[in-house]
Amino acid sequence: MRPRVALVTVALAGCLLSGQQSISGNWRWSCCGGASSGQFRIGAVAADGVFGGAFLGREDKDRGTISGRIAGEDVSFTRSGITGKLHNQLWQGRLDSSSRPLKMTGTFRDSLSGGLSAFTAVKR
Repeated sequence: MRPRVALVTVALAGCLLSGQQSISGNWRWSCCGGASSGQFRIGAVAADGVFGGAFLGREDKDRGTISGRIAGEDVSFTRSGITGKLHNQLWQGRLDSSSRPLKMTGTFRDSLSGGLSAFTAVKR
């Protein structure tokens, strides 16, 4: 008797863009005319476009969790962290799928200051 083998296909909507680029992985970001920069990691993207991740750094102000979604080339995520107080930042960006390495540009708004800042991120 032969064992039965089931093939399971999982579509990762938004994980692969045209040209087979994935948003999952490490990114280097900068904002505010180069005054601030750092790194974040995007984890696996689910079939519905939902993903998690983390901002990386040595100090509390540089770290935080990511909860987001991708739809086509539009990416949005919330960064939650602590800089003396618990706060959130809403990041909204657009991917440039023609760039190598993959690039994202957009804005983020901080829950404490209410300020809006432009950012650029490049996948590493």
